[in-house]
Amino acid sequence: MKTITNTFRVKSGETKILDDVWRFDKPGMIQKMVVKAVVEEGGKVEMKGKIIIEKDAINTEAYLDQRVMLLGKGAVGVVAQPELEIECNQVKASHAASVGPVNPDQLFYLMARGKSYNEALELLVEAFLNDKH
Repeated sequence: MKTITNTFRVKSGETKILDDVWRFDKPGMIQKMVVKAVVEEGGKVEMKGKIIIEKDAINTEAYLDQRVMLLGKGAVGVVAQPELEIECNQVKASHAASVGPVNPDQLFYLMARGKSYNEALELLVEAFLNDKH
């Protein structure tokens, strides 16, 4: 399965708006789209993603996954809005969205092994952005 991944960071005071549309119009198309954002405290992100599977696209498989990691006490505003528009019955399609803070247990684990707070945080951010799943 071909995977398209878009990763980015939103710094404090910045706003990032994504409005992506993926269109499937041929039979047997298989694709996964993953959009990941790390949003610093005071940042704002709006991720809209839409999969359109047209009537002739039988046996298509399409997946959309939107993930947001929040840093600090939170972002100014976060929207993760996946959407499916399916005009054919013989398809596999799904979407997901998750928004959450850094896992404090993972942060503690790295700091207990000698990493500073900033080093541990940066390792977790890089792992989140570079994870292929």
